[in-house]
Amino acid sequence: MAELKGRLHKNNSSTKSSRGKECDMLIADFMSENDSTRENARLSLVSMGEQSVGKLAKALRDKRDQVRWQAAKALGQIASPKAAPALVDALEDHEVDGRWLAAEALVAIGTHGLEPLLAALMKRPDSIWLRESAHHLLAHLVGEDVKVDHHLADHPVTKEMKLREALTPVIEALHAPDPVNQIPHAAAMALAELKRIGGK
Repeated sequence: MAELKGRLHKNNSSTKSSRGKECDMLIADFMSENDSTRENARLSLVSMGEQSVGKLAKALRDKRDQVRWQAAKALGQIASPKAAPALVDALEDHEVDGRWLAAEALVAIGTHGLEPLLAALMKRPDSIWLRESAHHLLAHLVGEDVKVDHHLADHPVTKEMKLREALTPVIEALHAPDPVNQIPHAAAMALAELKRIGGK
């Protein structure tokens, strides 16, 4: 029995290693000059689902813009809650396209991205990029941008009243004259309320 378990563990480790190498090769294709090659690589990673999330999350920190952008697109299509913390960090990407794609990926993930987002706002309320990206996501989740055509077409609008009540003060703090001072408290209160709602 012990020998059988050992073989199974070895086979499982070998499979994970093989899949990891496959992900690396596909991510390398993100730098191809051929549009179809880049798209096919992304779709292949998306088809792997959760198995590619770790590699794609790491790719969000790549120095090359195209790698980060394609990784964010793929994570948005997979929409795994496991990717939320890495995507929240990517909301501070030095390129506006990177920030936008990370925010769109979090919109696709939905409420599962709220806890890491609110935690980031509590720690880094002085980040203009984070505040702008946070507004993009929160406004969608409370239905503020319901008239934006691409959101109506691509994302379900959250209409849960309790969620709106919890998040609206954070959006108001983002618009405040002194957001750096108001955001941490508003985010902390929203986080506590969301945990209370989720615990019921």
